[in-house]
Amino acid sequence: MMPIAHGMIAWLVAVLFGKEVNDRRLMVIAGVVLDIDGIFILFDDALFYEYHHTFGHSLVFGLMVALVASLLSVDKIKIFFGALSAFIMHIVADLIGSNWPVTIFSPLSDLTIPSSYFLTNYQIYNIVNPIVFIVCVILIMIIMYYREISPIEFISEKLDKYIIERIFPIKFKSDGEISE
Repeated sequence: MMPIAHGMIAWLVAVLFGKEVNDRRLMVIAGVVLDIDGIFILFDDALFYEYHHTFGHSLVFGLMVALVASLLSVDKIKIFFGALSAFIMHIVADLIGSNWPVTIFSPLSDLTIPSSYFLTNYQIYNIVNPIVFIVCVILIMIIMYYREISPIEFISEKLDKYIIERIFPIKFKSDGEISE
């Protein structure tokens, strides 16, 4: 699955769980931090293929990430479960949208969930991944219209507001206030 799609999925989960923008940021981070085990691509292809989808994609790591996110958040219990959900959604997306297995309990166990458990034909990924991406974009646009927030809030709330006002100008009066 494309990294941008993982971020979009994590943000959609974050919108369900978090009221505060910083809480949503923590959940988005929890939903994309799994790919830290892909850092080896910077050094050696063989290491990347050996370690990607291992320790970073482990539920052990996911529990630690969710715990840290909850400790840094306002709504601790909700954000713990939101961060864990975003983390698990990343794993599910990888299992459905790639042909790599996931070592689910690394480093405690070598138990892996093969991606072929879900989809056996490699060509299906060329269909599934764009569909997931398009569905995410549609859901994000709906949220942008009704909740007046977007994934851009991760970077800047001011930029987020500016972009939404430009994309949906009919919702806003000329002085920048929301029209009823």
